[in-house]
Amino acid sequence: MSLPGNDISAGTMGRMNSRPARLGAFLLASALVLSACGLGDDKDDSKKEKTSESAAPTAEGTPAVGDNGFTTWGADLEFGETARVPWSPKQKLKGAVEITLKRVEQAPMKSFEGFKLTAEQKKGTAYYVRAKVENVGNADLSGFTLPVYLDDGSDVIYPPVNIPSSFKPCDNRELPKKFIPGKKAQVCMVFLSAPGTQMKAIALQPAEGIDQIEWTGAVSELGKAKQGKNKKKAKKSN
Repeated sequence: MSLPGNDISAGTMGRMNSRPARLGAFLLASALVLSACGLGDDKDDSKKEKTSESAAPTAEGTPAVGDNGFTTWGADLEFGETARVPWSPKQKLKGAVEITLKRVEQAPMKSFEGFKLTAEQKKGTAYYVRAKVENVGNADLSGFTLPVYLDDGSDVIYPPVNIPSSFKPCDNRELPKKFIPGKKAQVCMVFLSAPGTQMKAIALQPAEGIDQIEWTGAVSELGKAKQGKNKKKAKKSN
């Protein structure tokens, strides 16, 4: 079984944590297309995802998982905590990243009124997942999408939505250009759950055959975190 890509009607991938892996019967489109512009898939991004199918989950020359601060596969983390893992986004490109999942926000479906959504997608729940990333390995990871998925508690996990244009509420899905060793970045990924389901955890799984690392916590109301910061600033000024 292969990892899901970022094309339209991409398949889902079975959980690797405590249950046998299997493909899900429900197909979740992982690319939204602006109805006004008629934009299509990002073909270059799709190629990157295809090359990652046979990539090894460990980095050559990097200490084994669990040594020197690397997070153990299968670990349960809370929102705000950091996972440090080796990552090979494609063959012969072996690196490592430190990912801090900052928060998860439930997004109103009206935010996607300008996009073509199927009837099934409209019955799902949308989430913005915001994370801080640092390149702690020796590879240039520019332009790749983190191996992060939405876990709804079923036997499948869902890839982030691929929006091939700027989406102001949740932009920068991919790692930026010149994301070389030592660089840091902020990313935001859009996820859509299957109809009638909600997020149970955010899963990190760079390759098949390993236990996923999970983040869990309270889902924030959209804009609540920003409002809290503004209140703190107001108190300081008083």
